[in-house]
Amino acid sequence: MEAKAKRNIKEIIKYARETGDRVVAAKQDENMKVSAIHKAVKLDLVHMYNSLIEQTNGIQETINATLTNTDKVLKEVEESKATALDLANKVTKVTVTARYLERLRRAQHSIAKSLDDLECL
Repeated sequence: MEAKAKRNIKEIIKYARETGDRVVAAKQDENMKVSAIHKAVKLDLVHMYNSLIEQTNGIQETINATLTNTDKVLKEVEESKATALDLANKVTKVTVTARYLERLRRAQHSIAKSLDDLECL
């Protein structure tokens, strides 16, 4: 019985070692698969991050250009307003001067007519 028990114990130990080696090998294989998946996911995330950074930089450059152009347009609008106001003032002066000249001509004509009427008497 002792020999049988020894033999059974030896077989149990042998089986445990073989099974343990297979479990270790399976775990290593699983770890390698997990590691490969981890690396692939990490590479995808890094690629997405870099793409987002590029897009964000592009958007920021567009915004900066838009703001710069907006500032230029605002300055030109202010200059245009000043020019329009200046022109409006000049037109007003010309209009006032034209009205004044028209009144002077009428007055001159009226004076000339009055002088003609006086000469006729």
